[in-house]
Amino acid sequence: MNDATKVSCKLCNKSFNIGSKSEIENHMIIDHQLDYYRYYEYSKVSERSYCTNCGAPLVKMTPWSSNLVHLCSKCSDAQSRRSEVIISINEWFEYLTNSHFGRIWILNDQYRDWIVDFDLKNKVDPFIKTFIQKKIDKLNLFDLSFEEGSPKVLSPSNRSSILITESRFNIQKSELALIEGRYYEFTTGKSQFRLYLPEVDQSNLSHYKSYDVMNLSGTSQVKKLRVNQVGVLKLYEFVTGIYSIFRLEKDGVQVMATELSDYELSYVKMFIFSNKHLMRFLKLTLISLVKSSSIVYDRVFFLNRFNYDEASSNPVLLLGWTLPDLVLSPTSSNVSITLL
Repeated sequence: MNDATKVSCKLCNKSFNIGSKSEIENHMIIDHQLDYYRYYEYSKVSERSYCTNCGAPLVKMTPWSSNLVHLCSKCSDAQSRRSEVIISINEWFEYLTNSHFGRIWILNDQYRDWIVDFDLKNKVDPFIKTFIQKKIDKLNLFDLSFEEGSPKVLSPSNRSSILITESRFNIQKSELALIEGRYYEFTTGKSQFRLYLPEVDQSNLSHYKSYDVMNLSGTSQVKKLRVNQVGVLKLYEFVTGIYSIFRLEKDGVQVMATELSDYELSYVKMFIFSNKHLMRFLKLTLISLVKSSSIVYDRVFFLNRFNYDEASSNPVLLLGWTLPDLVLSPTSSNVSITLL
């Protein structure tokens, strides 16, 4: 029987007392990266998925796909649920890497605010594709805006007001090649950037557990991550207790991502998401991190909180582009990873 005093989140089924708006708002921002207004819009247009066996509502992996859901916790075993999460990661990366427009939505929060239908692959992408009349730059894509005075809504009813213009980015295909097996080099404006991969550790790995970034009792100050098909990566640590996958240089000087302008940071993100080799590397890295996690707060790919093995003693994984993206403060029970 439904409790008339409770309301449940349509994304994860968490229950709240009716009227506890501040608690719900906090949940939406931290767990689902949606403000209260956007969640209200989501709840109007997005349908829940239900278990075909028992009829229970299923938990979404991301607000931005109608297809990716967790298996029913009542009708499936833990191993099957974990396996399904890995399948979803592979499917989502396939979309982000190989679809026409997927990366432009995930990387741009303003564009997502203009979307009225939250199913990117099946609703938003086909709509945008219908009225792109000229050939677009498949690497840099395009910029979106609206006729002055018109509503900022990406929907068929507002089609005549939507403006698609040449992208402000200028990534070159030649820049996507890995140099010396270590870094990528690209230019934007008057600045030259280098994006360094983590070093692959070739040393004796018999004591890997003490270095494992996902082992909360590990004793080593240097943190590493074993990634299938890649090797053992030596992670960067620019801020104590926060570990980074990439290292960035601007005009020959190492920089923190927080030192970049908004445009520069957006450019770096677009460069990474436009590079299929980097996206494959990040997919494998994410899978390795997730497999050692209980819960994941992902502010990069899924833009959502999702479970991998919630009942386990594994740490909570906080994943973001930069330090300000991490939704919770670092504690002894979580691991904080940034891309930059």
